[in-house]
Amino acid sequence: MATYKGIQGYSVQKLSDDPTASSDTEGQLWYNSTTGKFKIAVSGGGAWAAGGNQNASLKGRGGAGPTTATINFGGDTGSPTNVGNTETYDGTTWTEVNNLISARRYLDSAQQGTQTAALAISGTTGPSDVLICESYDGTSWTEVGDTNVNHQSGAGSGTSTAALAITAGAGGSPKQDVESWNGTAWTQTADLVSVANMIGAAGSQTAALRFTGQPPGAPYYQGYTESWDGTSWTETNDTNTLRYQPGGAGIQTLAIVMGGDVEPRPSVTANTETWDGTSWTEGNNLATARKSVASSGIITAAIVGGGEGPIGTVINSTEEWNDPVYAVKTVTVS
Repeated sequence: MATYKGIQGYSVQKLSDDPTASSDTEGQLWYNSTTGKFKIAVSGGGAWAAGGNQNASLKGRGGAGPTTATINFGGDTGSPTNVGNTETYDGTTWTEVNNLISARRYLDSAQQGTQTAALAISGTTGPSDVLICESYDGTSWTEVGDTNVNHQSGAGSGTSTAALAITAGAGGSPKQDVESWNGTAWTQTADLVSVANMIGAAGSQTAALRFTGQPPGAPYYQGYTESWDGTSWTETNDTNTLRYQPGGAGIQTLAIVMGGDVEPRPSVTANTETWDGTSWTEGNNLATARKSVASSGIITAAIVGGGEGPIGTVINSTEEWNDPVYAVKTVTVS
């Protein structure tokens, strides 16, 4: 009969404490002499975990950066009162830094930007839509080139020097405009295939993904997904949950969508889906259903902050997506 040592090449270790579950320990088996049980480190599907609360409860914000160095900016309190609040996150704590020059909400952001090089694109003050674009250098915001059309309730991709502003919702009316940023000026480029605002997006300036949204009329919820190759948009497979105002993160071939507004109106969802370049797969839900969030990161490590929760509440909680999730399991024999 084959033995564990014969198969693995080493004996089962006897340990008094369980090691930390990680990629390094995945698949390892040991005997815990304290508990008198065999243990094994395993990995499972992605899941959300609580992060540090933001200092302000806001919705309609922009966001950029990885989970350990994130920046969120703008938004409104739900009153509604527009703000220019900017906060940075170190993986544990949010810190208030210098505000945007122009307080506004429902602005786009270059999600692949960083905590020291972010871009706040267009948006609305409530009574007025704005074309203003601001760049952050790690200390303060500076006005740079205006967009050609207002991008209220759209989404952004790319970096602070090479970005896309996707869809224009001037006056809240869904459109399909897309603009490209070269670090100095905005240039209108090929329109989306479908008209919508309140979309999610991921990716870079030349390889982006746009998903979900609100069309001009009923049905008010979309699952449409479109892929951008730097020249044109192509329709691909829809999300499983039809929604608008979701969060999104990742790249064109590995993306994540979370939350959003769903039927029956108005309701919010906690549903999360991941994209493999071909289709969307349902994953573990957010702990708190929400829409109009700030989000950024990659498919294995995304972050979502603030937003509007159930019954119109504006929240300040943060959730962090980890995929895979490592755990220590007790070995049982049946």
